[in-house]
Amino acid sequence: MPPVPGDRYVTFQWFDLYTYNFAYVGVLSTGRGGGRFLFAGPGWDGEVPDDVDGVFRSETEFVGCLGRTGLDGPDDLPNVVVLQQQYGLSPLHELAGTPAPPAAPAVDWPAWDEERAADRDFVDYLNFLLRFCAPVPAERDVLARFARAGIAPGVSFDPTALTDEQVAAIDAGVTGGHRRLEESIDATHSSIGLFGSRATLGENYLRRATAAAMGIYGNDVEEAIYLGWHADEDGKPLSGNETYVVPFPADGLPPVRLFWSITMYALPGRLLVANPIATRSATAPPA
Repeated sequence: MPPVPGDRYVTFQWFDLYTYNFAYVGVLSTGRGGGRFLFAGPGWDGEVPDDVDGVFRSETEFVGCLGRTGLDGPDDLPNVVVLQQQYGLSPLHELAGTPAPPAAPAVDWPAWDEERAADRDFVDYLNFLLRFCAPVPAERDVLARFARAGIAPGVSFDPTALTDEQVAAIDAGVTGGHRRLEESIDATHSSIGLFGSRATLGENYLRRATAAAMGIYGNDVEEAIYLGWHADEDGKPLSGNETYVVPFPADGLPPVRLFWSITMYALPGRLLVANPIATRSATAPPA
């Protein structure tokens, strides 16, 4: 991570298969001085080089990273490119000058089917991903209960091997889970308490599912706060057939230190809306 000059916002958010944000590298988390940081999976027990400024451990064998670099208008783009060209990600053995470890086994990823993922067959996807997740003590009891219904790492889910009562219970759980999730989404208008680490979120599965459904891989509250609306002041769903105004008093723009923006998404996919003026952000000066 290179030094970040001025008041530019830069962050690299690291998340695991549980959707926990387990690490941050950036101006708000590790400072503007840059540094070298080591990321290791649950089974790694190697030696940490002396010039490493921090070590982050993931509970899962696969992780993801989202990087964000602030841009102060079109004229600033060359400066951003220069900074981005200094970001680096390398295997540890290349930096340490040691032999490469054995290659990881090839993964036979299952084909994604949206309909299967929304009914009892989601268990096949869950069992597949559990192979890459280190179990944690807080969830051992619940995983033991799940195993009685064929939910376990690497197991091929076979509803025909279950009793009618078990299948009915799983189907009822899926239906009830969807209903509770929709109710939670409808009642949620802020990201506070939705995104974070295991230490901050714990085993609040409904809140974590709400976060994944509304905006998966959102930032911790220390990095960003998201406020959302899907209905107008009369409770009517926001519609492209209507025109809306979001007023701010002349001296009442959001008192943020780095940036703020208003973004429009389409439901139910929650992806950016294509529009003739393109997506625009309102940026406030540093406070």
